[in-house]
Amino acid sequence: VYIRECMLDQVLAPVTEQDIPRHLGERLEEESRIREQRRKDKEEQHLYMKAFIADDNTFRANTEFDFANFDEKDATENRLYVSRILKNQTFGDFKQEIATGLNLPPSGFRLWLMVNRQNRTIRIDIPIPPEDDDSTVDEIRLRYATNQPNLRLYLERASALDEHGVAVFPPQPQQSPVILIFIKLFTPERQEIQ
Repeated sequence: VYIRECMLDQVLAPVTEQDIPRHLGERLEEESRIREQRRKDKEEQHLYMKAFIADDNTFRANTEFDFANFDEKDATENRLYVSRILKNQTFGDFKQEIATGLNLPPSGFRLWLMVNRQNRTIRIDIPIPPEDDDSTVDEIRLRYATNQPNLRLYLERASALDEHGVAVFPPQPQQSPVILIFIKLFTPERQEIQ
C-alpha cells in the first residue's frame, strides 16, 4: 500500500472505538465469546457425557438393520433424544430431566440399557432398576456399559396403570416369561425395511 507522506498522520492515526463499525465490533465480541465457550467446554469435557435415548418412534424411523441409528448429527431425523449430562448427576435426577424434556410423567417410563453385541449390532439388554436412582450416571455407565463412553438407553413407556394410577411394567426379564420383541419387516419389491 502506498500513501502520501503528507497523509501519514491521518492514515496511521490510532484507531478509536468510533472508527470501528458497530456490526464489526459485535461480530468480534461474538467470535470471542464462542472461542471462550469452546475452550471452557474442552476444559470441562471430562465432567460430562452424552446420553442417547431411543424409543419406539426411533425404532420405527430407522430403515436400517439395527435397532436404531445412534449418529448424533442425524438425531432429529432418527427421532433420537440426545442429552449432555454431568457424570456426577444422580440417575434419578437424569430421569426427571427426561420426563420434563419429553413431557412424560416420571413414573410413566423406564429406561433399558442398550449394549453392543458380538455381531456388532446394538440391542436392548436390561432395564435399569429403580434402586439405581441414587447412583450417578457415570456409576450406571461403569456398572452396566463399561466399554462405552456414553449411555445408550431405550425408553419404554408404560402401557398400563394400576388402580392407584401408577405405571405397571412387566417384571425383569430373568424373573419373567415375558420378553420384549422388536420386528423389522423387509419388503423385497421395494427393497425397504420398516
